[in-house]
Amino acid sequence: MTVMVVDDVSLMRKILTNILVQHCKLEKSNVHEASDGTVAVADFKRVNPKVIFLDVVMPKMGGQEAVRELLKQGPDVHIVMCSAAGEREIVKECVRAGAKDYIIKPVDPERVKVALQKAGFNDKNYDDDDEPEIEHTFITLKKEEGSGGGFDEKF
Repeated sequence: MTVMVVDDVSLMRKILTNILVQHCKLEKSNVHEASDGTVAVADFKRVNPKVIFLDVVMPKMGGQEAVRELLKQGPDVHIVMCSAAGEREIVKECVRAGAKDYIIKPVDPERVKVALQKAGFNDKNYDDDDEPEIEHTFITLKKEEGSGGGFDEKF
């Protein structure tokens, strides 16, 4: 499985990459980083990620615009927004644009793992030739108690 981590703060990219590698058992070579939405869009076809962890507020191209542009290139990509607690309205707009999930910063390793599982992936016996089924539902934001984010209701 290939994952892209998009955040304008390099420390946040490194933290999330380390969680994906150490906690979620992904190969480091399968985790690609981008410094903002424009870089993510430019690298999308080359990287071909199945899941994208996307910061909400970034210079050049923020999360909302990046969601739209990334989904034009790969409508089946599973986008997980990463936001600070105060960015709820922007996250809602990103969901309307096509994001499937969200996590609250600072990111919790267990919540990242849950986000990957919601995308149809697990850390056991994954073969890139196997295409997991991803449930495509439209959902609204409702913070899961103690989870650091997530969606659980339909529009």
